[in-house]
Amino acid sequence: MQTRRECDDASMQSPLVIPFGAGTFLTASLAAFYWFKSASPPPQKADDPAVSITDNPGAFVLANQVSMDGVLRALQVSARFNKIAAIWTGVSALLSAATTLVGIAS
Repeated sequence: MQTRRECDDASMQSPLVIPFGAGTFLTASLAAFYWFKSASPPPQKADDPAVSITDNPGAFVLANQVSMDGVLRALQVSARFNKIAAIWTGVSALLSAATTLVGIAS
């Protein structure tokens, strides 16, 4: 059971703790969303080459390059989401530290 003094101390917390905590939650949620999105883009499925390398080497190489292009595009999308997620993670870490400092200072 809390004493009266402990209850009074708890009610005297800075009014900034709740908005900073909510900001931390929102930015961390955004970061998690973008981390999830960065793992989502599957490479574009390419059909198997209709020719073998011995029949038509040029067509075979071209078909494989098109397949690699799909992987490259998926990696670019993933990298863009990773960058956004890293930024939101940094903002969340800063807000978390600010929440802690505001809580300590009150």
